Amino acid sequence: MLMLEDTTFSLYRLALAENVLHFVLAQLVHCFDWELPDNMLPNELDITEEFGLVVSRAKNLLAIPSFRLQN
Repeated sequence: MLMLEDTTFSLYRLALAENVLHFVLAQLVHCFDWELPDNMLPNELDITEEFGLVVSRAKNLLAIPSFRLQN
């Protein structure tokens, strides 16, 4: 019975983490204007992928936030 309770609690934590992640991402999109460095255009981004255990970008994406909401 202890295993079932632990599994159920773990599922609740996973659902909470997913909700918090969505909330934080929404706040970042809502509160900031995002720009690429050095007046780079979106079609100039290097989107090549590096394969391994997980697929990731070969070069990290760099974006510059500027606060857009006022008090």
